[in-house]
Amino acid sequence: MDLLEYQGKQLFARHGLRVSSGKPVTTVEEAISAAAEIGYPVVVKAQVLIGGRGKAGGVKLAADEAETREHAGNILGMDIHGHTVRTLWIEHASDIASEYYASVLLDRSAKKPLVMFSTEGGVDIEEVAEKTPEKLIRHHVDPLSGLSREEAVRIATDGGVEDDVIEGVADALLALYEVWLEEDATLAEINPLIVTPERDVRALDAKVSLDGNALYRHPENQSLSDSENEDPIERRAKEEGVQYVKLDGDIGILGNGAGLVMSTLDVVAQAGGSPASSS
Repeated sequence: MDLLEYQGKQLFARHGLRVSSGKPVTTVEEAISAAAEIGYPVVVKAQVLIGGRGKAGGVKLAADEAETREHAGNILGMDIHGHTVRTLWIEHASDIASEYYASVLLDRSAKKPLVMFSTEGGVDIEEVAEKTPEKLIRHHVDPLSGLSREEAVRIATDGGVEDDVIEGVADALLALYEVWLEEDATLAEINPLIVTPERDVRALDAKVSLDGNALYRHPENQSLSDSENEDPIERRAKEEGVQYVKLDGDIGILGNGAGLVMSTLDVVAQAGGSPASSS
C-alpha cells in the first residue's frame, strides 16, 4: 500500500523524524485557511502516488493568499502522469542549506535490509547511481541486530556529511529504519532529507510503501488507505480480488505467482521490451 506524502510524513513524525508543519486540504478555501494558520511563505504540493510532481507543475511556492489561491486552483484537478490531484499538502516553506537522500528497503538478493544514503539529494537516485555511484552509500544491516547508532554515524561519515550534522543525519537514519521495520514497510524513502541554515535535519518529502499483507498487525494504518487517489485501474483490480501493478511500458504480463511474474518481467526487459502491467 503506497502512501501519499503527507501520510508518510505523519508516519515519520510518529517515529521521531522531524518534518515541516503542514496540513492536507481538498479545496481552495481550505488551502487558504491552512496557509494562514501555518504562516507564509508556504508550499502548495500535489498529493499523488507518483513522482515528477515538481516538473509537472504540482509543487508551487506561495508568498501570500493570492498566490495560494492561484496555485491551489491550478493544481487541484491537475492530471500528473495519469493521476488526478484531489488532495493538496500545504506546508511551511523551508530554507535549505543542503539536500540529501536516504532510504531503507529489502535487498532480496542479499536477504538483508539495505540502507542507502547520498549527499546528492533532490534528484532521481537512479541518476546518482548511474553518474556518480561513488556518492551513493549502500549499507546492509544485520536483520537480527538492526541498525546501530555506530553504523548510522558511519553511513553519514562515509557519505561525506558535514561534521556538525553527522549526529542529526544519524538520528534520521535510525528513525527511518525504525519506520521501515516497525511499520512493516517495503520502502521508506526521503528525497530530499534537508539541512536547514540553522543545521536542523528534516524530511522534506516522504515516499512510503507498506506491506498490505501485514496491515492486520497495524490497525492504526488501515485508515491510510486512500482509494480516491489510487490509480483507477489498480483500484478496480483490488475490488475484483486481482493483484495488479501498473507499469509504464506497453506489454502486459499475466502470471500465476509473484516469482514467475518477476522472472517474466526480467526476461521481457532483457529482450528489449517494456512491461505495462503485471498481475
